[in-house]
Amino acid sequence: MMQKIKNTGVKLHGLFHIFSQSKATLWLRLGFLLAVGVYLYLKISKIGWAEVITALPGNPAFYLVFVLIYLALPLFEVVIYQRLWKRPLWHYAPFFLRKQVYNAALIGYSGEAVFCFWAQSKLGLTTRSALMAIKDNNILSAMASNSATILLVLAFIGTGQISWLNTSGNSFGLYIGFGLGFTLMSSMAVYCFRKKLIAMPGRDAVIVLAIHVFRVFAVMLLQALQWSIVIPQAPFSVWLAFLTAQFLMTRIPFLPNKDLLFLGLSLSLAGMVDAPSAVVAGMFLASGALTQASNLVVFLVTSLTETVSSEVKPGESIA
Repeated sequence: MMQKIKNTGVKLHGLFHIFSQSKATLWLRLGFLLAVGVYLYLKISKIGWAEVITALPGNPAFYLVFVLIYLALPLFEVVIYQRLWKRPLWHYAPFFLRKQVYNAALIGYSGEAVFCFWAQSKLGLTTRSALMAIKDNNILSAMASNSATILLVLAFIGTGQISWLNTSGNSFGLYIGFGLGFTLMSSMAVYCFRKKLIAMPGRDAVIVLAIHVFRVFAVMLLQALQWSIVIPQAPFSVWLAFLTAQFLMTRIPFLPNKDLLFLGLSLSLAGMVDAPSAVVAGMFLASGALTQASNLVVFLVTSLTETVSSEVKPGESIA
Protein backbone atom coordinates (compact mmCIF):
# COMPACT_ATOMS: atom_id res chain seq x y z
CA MET A 1 0.00 0.00 0.00
CA MET A 2 2.76 2.41 0.99
CA GLN A 3 4.71 1.56 -2.16
CA LYS A 4 1.58 2.24 -4.23
CA ILE A 5 1.12 5.62 -2.58
CA LYS A 6 4.79 6.44 -3.12
CA ASN A 7 4.60 5.48 -6.79
CA THR A 8 1.45 7.58 -7.20
CA GLY A 9 3.18 10.55 -5.57
CA VAL A 10 6.20 10.18 -7.84
CA LYS A 11 3.97 9.97 -10.91
CA LEU A 12 1.99 13.06 -9.87
CA HIS A 13 5.20 14.96 -9.18
CA GLY A 14 6.54 13.93 -12.58
CA LEU A 15 3.37 15.02 -14.35
CA PHE A 16 3.34 18.31 -12.47
CA HIS A 17 7.01 18.89 -13.31
CA ILE A 18 6.41 18.20 -17.01
CA PHE A 19 3.33 20.42 -17.06
CA SER A 20 4.90 23.30 -15.14
CA GLN A 21 8.15 23.21 -17.10
CA SER A 22 6.72 22.80 -20.59
CA LYS A 23 7.18 25.67 -23.02
CA ALA A 24 3.47 25.75 -23.83
CA THR A 25 2.58 26.22 -20.16
CA LEU A 26 5.25 28.87 -19.74
CA TRP A 27 4.02 30.85 -22.74
CA LEU A 28 0.40 30.54 -21.67
CA ARG A 29 1.26 31.77 -18.18
CA LEU A 30 3.36 34.66 -19.49
CA GLY A 31 0.70 35.58 -22.04
CA PHE A 32 -2.02 35.53 -19.43
CA LEU A 33 -0.05 37.67 -16.99
CA LEU A 34 0.92 40.05 -19.79
CA ALA A 35 -2.74 40.50 -20.72
CA VAL A 36 -3.57 41.23 -17.08
CA GLY A 37 -0.66 43.67 -16.90
CA VAL A 38 -1.82 45.54 -19.99
CA TYR A 39 -5.36 45.68 -18.61
CA LEU A 40 -4.12 47.12 -15.31
CA TYR A 41 -1.97 49.67 -17.10
CA LEU A 42 -4.89 50.86 -19.21
CA LYS A 43 -7.26 51.06 -16.23
CA ILE A 44 -4.81 53.07 -14.14
CA SER A 45 -3.88 55.26 -17.11
CA LYS A 46 -7.56 56.11 -17.53
CA ILE A 47 -7.65 57.37 -13.94
CA GLY A 48 -4.24 59.01 -14.17
CA TRP A 49 -0.95 57.62 -12.88
CA ALA A 50 0.00 60.85 -11.11
CA GLU A 51 -3.32 60.97 -9.27
CA VAL A 52 -3.10 57.32 -8.26
CA ILE A 53 0.50 57.61 -7.00
CA THR A 54 -0.38 60.74 -5.05
CA ALA A 55 -3.34 58.92 -3.51
CA LEU A 56 -1.34 55.90 -2.30
CA PRO A 57 -2.18 55.11 1.36
CA GLY A 58 -0.09 57.11 3.80
CA ASN A 59 -1.39 55.57 7.02
CA PRO A 60 1.19 53.11 8.46
CA ALA A 61 -1.67 50.99 9.84
CA PHE A 62 -2.58 50.02 6.26
CA TYR A 63 0.84 48.42 5.77
CA LEU A 64 0.88 46.82 9.23
CA VAL A 65 -2.42 45.07 8.50
CA PHE A 66 -1.01 43.92 5.16
CA VAL A 67 1.87 42.20 6.96
CA LEU A 68 -0.57 40.39 9.26
CA ILE A 69 -2.64 39.20 6.29
CA TYR A 70 0.44 38.08 4.34
CA LEU A 71 1.87 36.07 7.25
CA ALA A 72 -1.39 34.50 8.40
CA LEU A 73 -1.50 31.35 6.25
CA PRO A 74 2.16 30.24 6.50
CA LEU A 75 2.35 30.83 10.26
CA PHE A 76 -0.90 29.01 10.97
CA GLU A 77 0.32 26.13 8.79
CA VAL A 78 3.50 25.91 10.88
CA VAL A 79 1.26 25.36 13.92
CA ILE A 80 -0.80 22.74 12.09
CA TYR A 81 2.06 20.69 10.63
CA GLN A 82 4.04 20.89 13.86
CA ARG A 83 1.08 19.27 15.59
CA LEU A 84 0.57 16.63 12.89
CA TRP A 85 4.23 15.66 12.47
CA LYS A 86 5.35 16.16 16.09
CA ARG A 87 8.46 18.04 14.95
CA PRO A 88 9.76 21.56 15.70
CA LEU A 89 9.03 23.60 12.59
CA TRP A 90 9.18 27.26 13.62
CA HIS A 91 12.75 27.62 12.35
CA TYR A 92 11.40 26.34 9.02
CA ALA A 93 8.83 29.14 8.76
CA PRO A 94 10.74 30.70 5.80
CA PHE A 95 9.99 27.62 3.71
CA PHE A 96 6.27 27.90 4.50
CA LEU A 97 6.47 31.48 3.24
CA ARG A 98 8.13 30.28 0.04
CA LYS A 99 5.43 27.62 -0.38
CA GLN A 100 2.88 30.40 -0.26
CA VAL A 101 4.76 32.21 -3.03
CA TYR A 102 4.64 29.11 -5.24
CA ASN A 103 0.89 28.76 -4.73
CA ALA A 104 0.14 32.46 -5.20
CA ALA A 105 2.53 33.50 -7.98
CA LEU A 106 2.54 30.31 -10.06
CA ILE A 107 -0.32 27.82 -10.17
CA GLY A 108 -2.55 26.88 -7.24
CA TYR A 109 -1.23 23.91 -5.23
CA SER A 110 2.15 23.98 -6.97
CA GLY A 111 3.65 24.78 -3.57
CA GLU A 112 2.06 21.67 -2.07
CA ALA A 113 3.81 19.41 -4.60
CA VAL A 114 7.16 20.98 -3.72
CA PHE A 115 6.32 20.86 0.00
CA CYS A 116 5.57 17.13 -0.09
CA PHE A 117 9.02 16.21 -1.39
CA TRP A 118 10.69 18.82 0.81
CA ALA A 119 9.08 17.26 3.89
CA GLN A 120 10.43 13.86 2.94
CA SER A 121 13.97 15.00 2.24
CA LYS A 122 14.35 17.56 5.03
CA LEU A 123 12.21 16.13 7.82
CA GLY A 124 12.82 12.44 7.21
CA LEU A 125 9.12 11.71 6.77
CA THR A 126 7.79 8.73 4.87
CA THR A 127 5.91 9.36 1.65
CA ARG A 128 2.65 8.33 3.31
CA SER A 129 3.09 10.64 6.32
CA ALA A 130 3.93 13.63 4.15
CA LEU A 131 1.29 13.01 1.49
CA MET A 132 -1.57 12.20 3.87
CA ALA A 133 -0.97 15.19 6.15
CA ILE A 134 -0.69 17.65 3.24
CA LYS A 135 -3.78 16.20 1.55
CA ASP A 136 -5.88 16.31 4.72
CA ASN A 137 -4.73 19.80 5.65
CA ASN A 138 -5.61 21.15 2.21
CA ILE A 139 -9.03 19.49 2.26
CA LEU A 140 -9.81 20.96 5.67
CA SER A 141 -8.50 24.37 4.60
CA ALA A 142 -10.72 24.22 1.53
CA MET A 143 -13.70 23.29 3.72
CA ALA A 144 -13.11 26.36 5.89
CA SER A 145 -12.68 28.64 2.87
CA ASN A 146 -15.70 27.16 1.10
CA SER A 147 -17.87 27.71 4.17
CA ALA A 148 -16.74 31.33 4.42
CA THR A 149 -17.31 31.84 0.70
CA ILE A 150 -20.85 30.47 0.83
CA LEU A 151 -21.65 32.69 3.83
CA LEU A 152 -20.25 35.71 1.97
CA VAL A 153 -22.36 34.96 -1.10
CA LEU A 154 -25.49 34.57 1.03
CA ALA A 155 -24.75 37.87 2.80
CA PHE A 156 -23.98 39.47 -0.57
CA ILE A 157 -27.37 38.42 -1.90
CA GLY A 158 -29.23 39.06 1.34
CA THR A 159 -28.04 42.66 1.61
CA GLY A 160 -29.16 43.47 -1.93
CA GLN A 161 -25.63 43.75 -3.31
CA ILE A 162 -26.62 41.42 -6.17
CA SER A 163 -27.69 44.57 -8.03
CA TRP A 164 -23.99 45.27 -8.56
CA LEU A 165 -24.02 42.66 -11.30
CA ASN A 166 -26.12 44.98 -13.43
CA THR A 167 -23.54 47.79 -13.26
CA SER A 168 -20.19 46.04 -12.92
CA GLY A 169 -20.08 44.42 -16.36
CA ASN A 170 -19.73 40.74 -17.18
CA SER A 171 -16.46 40.08 -15.31
CA PHE A 172 -17.91 40.19 -11.82
CA GLY A 173 -20.83 37.91 -12.68
CA LEU A 174 -18.47 35.52 -14.48
CA TYR A 175 -16.19 35.19 -11.46
CA ILE A 176 -19.19 34.70 -9.17
CA GLY A 177 -20.53 31.97 -11.46
CA PHE A 178 -17.27 30.05 -11.76
CA GLY A 179 -16.25 30.56 -8.14
CA LEU A 180 -19.63 29.65 -6.66
CA GLY A 181 -20.04 26.67 -8.97
CA PHE A 182 -16.65 25.20 -8.03
CA THR A 183 -17.22 25.99 -4.34
CA LEU A 184 -20.54 24.14 -4.26
CA MET A 185 -19.28 21.15 -6.26
CA SER A 186 -16.11 20.74 -4.21
CA SER A 187 -18.03 21.15 -0.93
CA MET A 188 -20.54 18.46 -1.94
CA ALA A 189 -17.73 16.12 -3.01
CA VAL A 190 -15.85 16.55 0.26
CA TYR A 191 -19.01 16.04 2.32
CA CYS A 192 -20.02 12.89 0.44
CA PHE A 193 -16.58 11.27 0.55
CA ARG A 194 -15.26 12.83 3.78
CA LYS A 195 -14.65 9.45 5.48
CA LYS A 196 -12.56 8.23 2.56
CA LEU A 197 -10.80 11.52 1.82
CA ILE A 198 -9.61 12.47 5.31
CA ALA A 199 -7.17 10.03 6.87
CA MET A 200 -6.16 11.83 10.08
CA PRO A 201 -7.85 11.02 13.41
CA GLY A 202 -11.16 12.75 14.04
CA ARG A 203 -9.84 14.86 16.96
CA ASP A 204 -6.91 16.15 14.89
CA ALA A 205 -9.24 16.88 11.97
CA VAL A 206 -11.55 18.94 14.18
CA ILE A 207 -8.62 20.93 15.61
CA VAL A 208 -7.09 21.59 12.18
CA LEU A 209 -10.48 22.63 10.77
CA ALA A 210 -11.04 24.97 13.73
CA ILE A 211 -7.63 26.57 13.17
CA HIS A 212 -8.43 27.16 9.50
CA VAL A 213 -11.88 28.57 10.28
CA PHE A 214 -10.35 31.00 12.76
CA ARG A 215 -7.66 31.98 10.23
CA VAL A 216 -10.12 32.52 7.38
CA PHE A 217 -12.46 34.74 9.35
CA ALA A 218 -9.58 36.62 10.97
CA VAL A 219 -8.11 37.38 7.54
CA MET A 220 -11.54 38.40 6.29
CA LEU A 221 -11.92 40.95 9.09
CA LEU A 222 -8.34 42.17 8.68
CA GLN A 223 -8.92 42.69 4.96
CA ALA A 224 -12.04 44.75 5.59
CA LEU A 225 -10.14 46.70 8.26
CA GLN A 226 -7.30 47.44 5.86
CA TRP A 227 -9.67 48.89 3.27
CA SER A 228 -11.58 50.83 5.94
CA ILE A 229 -8.37 52.48 7.10
CA VAL A 230 -8.08 54.19 3.70
CA ILE A 231 -11.79 54.82 3.05
CA PRO A 232 -13.48 54.89 6.48
CA GLN A 233 -16.71 56.38 5.12
CA ALA A 234 -17.51 53.34 2.99
CA PRO A 235 -20.15 51.05 4.55
CA PHE A 236 -19.28 47.43 5.30
CA SER A 237 -21.72 46.32 2.59
CA VAL A 238 -19.31 47.73 -0.01
CA TRP A 239 -16.40 45.74 1.39
CA LEU A 240 -18.68 42.73 1.56
CA ALA A 241 -18.96 42.80 -2.23
CA PHE A 242 -15.16 43.04 -2.61
CA LEU A 243 -14.62 40.24 -0.08
CA THR A 244 -17.13 38.07 -1.94
CA ALA A 245 -15.31 38.66 -5.23
CA GLN A 246 -11.93 37.99 -3.62
CA PHE A 247 -12.98 34.74 -1.92
CA LEU A 248 -14.79 33.45 -5.00
CA MET A 249 -11.70 34.09 -7.09
CA THR A 250 -9.54 32.11 -4.68
CA ARG A 251 -11.86 29.13 -5.06
CA ILE A 252 -11.23 28.86 -8.83
CA PRO A 253 -8.39 26.33 -9.17
CA PHE A 254 -5.20 26.71 -11.20
CA LEU A 255 -5.54 30.44 -11.88
CA PRO A 256 -2.04 31.97 -12.03
CA ASN A 257 -1.35 34.94 -9.75
CA LYS A 258 -4.85 35.51 -8.39
CA ASP A 259 -3.65 38.67 -6.59
CA LEU A 260 -3.10 40.42 -9.93
CA LEU A 261 -6.48 39.20 -11.16
CA PHE A 262 -8.19 40.55 -8.07
CA LEU A 263 -6.40 43.87 -8.55
CA GLY A 264 -7.84 44.07 -12.05
CA LEU A 265 -11.32 43.15 -10.84
CA SER A 266 -11.08 45.69 -8.01
CA LEU A 267 -10.23 48.46 -10.45
CA SER A 268 -13.31 47.49 -12.47
CA LEU A 269 -15.44 47.83 -9.34
CA ALA A 270 -13.78 51.04 -8.12
CA GLY A 271 -16.75 53.13 -9.26
CA MET A 272 -18.94 51.38 -6.72
CA VAL A 273 -17.08 52.97 -3.81
CA ASP A 274 -18.17 56.44 -2.69
CA ALA A 275 -14.65 57.88 -2.92
CA PRO A 276 -12.40 59.41 -5.60
CA SER A 277 -11.36 56.80 -8.16
CA ALA A 278 -7.71 57.69 -7.65
CA VAL A 279 -7.95 56.90 -3.92
CA VAL A 280 -9.63 53.54 -4.54
CA ALA A 281 -7.16 52.65 -7.29
CA GLY A 282 -4.22 53.76 -5.16
CA MET A 283 -5.36 51.55 -2.30
CA PHE A 284 -5.71 48.42 -4.40
CA LEU A 285 -2.57 49.20 -6.40
CA ALA A 286 -0.57 49.56 -3.18
CA SER A 287 -1.92 46.27 -1.86
CA GLY A 288 -1.24 44.46 -5.13
CA ALA A 289 2.26 45.92 -5.46
CA LEU A 290 3.07 45.00 -1.85
CA THR A 291 1.98 41.42 -2.47
CA GLN A 292 4.08 41.05 -5.62
CA ALA A 293 7.11 42.72 -4.01
CA SER A 294 6.75 40.57 -0.89
CA ASN A 295 6.54 37.42 -2.99
CA LEU A 296 9.74 38.37 -4.81
CA VAL A 297 11.62 39.26 -1.62
CA VAL A 298 10.45 36.12 0.18
CA PHE A 299 11.47 33.90 -2.74
CA LEU A 300 14.94 35.47 -2.99
CA VAL A 301 15.62 35.52 0.75
CA THR A 302 14.35 31.99 1.44
CA SER A 303 16.35 30.67 -1.50
CA LEU A 304 19.52 31.91 0.17
CA THR A 305 18.83 31.40 3.85
CA GLU A 306 20.45 28.49 5.65
CA THR A 307 17.24 27.83 7.57
CA VAL A 308 15.51 26.46 4.50
CA SER A 309 18.39 24.25 3.47
CA SER A 310 19.28 22.88 6.93
CA GLU A 311 17.87 19.53 7.98
CA VAL A 312 15.92 18.46 11.03
CA LYS A 313 17.16 15.13 12.30
CA PRO A 314 14.59 12.45 11.54
CA GLY A 315 14.40 11.48 15.21
CA GLU A 316 13.89 15.00 16.49
CA SER A 317 10.45 15.74 17.89
CA ILE A 318 8.65 18.32 19.95
CA ALA A 319 7.62 17.73 23.51
